[in-house]
Amino acid sequence: ENQILTWFRFKGIMGWKIKSTGTYDTKLGRFRKAASNYRIGVSDILGIYRGKPLAVEVKSAKGQLRPAQEIFLKEFSDNGGIAIMARSVEDLENQLKVIDVKLFDSGAI
Repeated sequence: ENQILTWFRFKGIMGWKIKSTGTYDTKLGRFRKAASNYRIGVSDILGIYRGKPLAVEVKSAKGQLRPAQEIFLKEFSDNGGIAIMARSVEDLENQLKVIDVKLFDSGAI
């Protein structure tokens, strides 16, 4: 995540980290229940890429998307955003190049 955010700054892409872990209550000795309007599965990084909303879920080499993450990425994409699952900066950069060709260089937008 930090490498991707550093790369974003270098490339002039607006992006920020989303707090995706629960809040641990030391008095209760457990994580607090999420508020009713809290959305689970939100991607690790949100931003704007070439004028379009961007969601990046960052996973390790073997990491898998949880069902809530899959749903979030699909809904994000269905609503006009760019939704990516990336394992590295290089992976993200390659996916954005494909998106550039499909959406921007083709004249679709």
